[in-house]
Amino acid sequence: PKMLLPEAFTPNNDAENDELKVYGSLGRISDFKLDIYNRWGVLIHTLNDKSATWDGKIDGNDAPVGVYQYKITAKLVTGEDIEKKGNVILLR
Repeated sequence: PKMLLPEAFTPNNDAENDELKVYGSLGRISDFKLDIYNRWGVLIHTLNDKSATWDGKIDGNDAPVGVYQYKITAKLVTGEDIEKKGNVILLR
C-alpha cells in the first residue's frame, strides 16, 4: 500500500491542511502506528489508528513551528511489516 504524508501542514484553524494525516491505499493495513518526534528525537505524539490525525498540539498546547520527524510502522493483512520514516514541517 502507498502511505503518503504531506511535506508540511498548517494547524492555524483556517480549515485547510489543519491536521497531519496519512493518505493512500490503507485498506490492507491491519496494524498501524505513527510516531512523531521533535527536532531532538523526543517522541511527542503517537497515532495508533490509520485514520487518526495530529492537530499540531503537544499536551494541549500548540507545538512550535519547525521540522518534525515521523516513523510509521504497519503490518499488512498478509503479515508483511512496513516501516516508513520522513520529515514534516509544521507552519502556522
